[in-house]
Amino acid sequence: MHRARGFGLKLAMHHRFINTKMKLDNSQKMAKLMASWIGRVKGMCFELEAVGVNVTDEDIILVLTNGLPKTFNQFVIALDAACPEDITLENIIAQLANEEGWQGLISSRRRRR
Repeated sequence: MHRARGFGLKLAMHHRFINTKMKLDNSQKMAKLMASWIGRVKGMCFELEAVGVNVTDEDIILVLTNGLPKTFNQFVIALDAACPEDITLENIIAQLANEEGWQGLISSRRRRR
């Protein structure tokens, strides 16, 4: 399959990747939202790499955290205090899943009151 690989395409795809945001869908459970968000970002990475753009784990972490809703602001701020060795893509994804679960728990408790 032939695919365009010009600079303009790479630039547009990279711009879309950097500026993408998590879509909030009230019909989805929170766990599905995060899994969908991570999958969407990884899919965009695959598309970028297919046209010759090198995407680092740091790029992915930046996009994942920058595209989160405001309810994750404390999570992102806490990353600043983390040891640099602990900031790996695998750890960030695991921490996002944990934070998502925590926020879902708090949200369900508020709804019961």
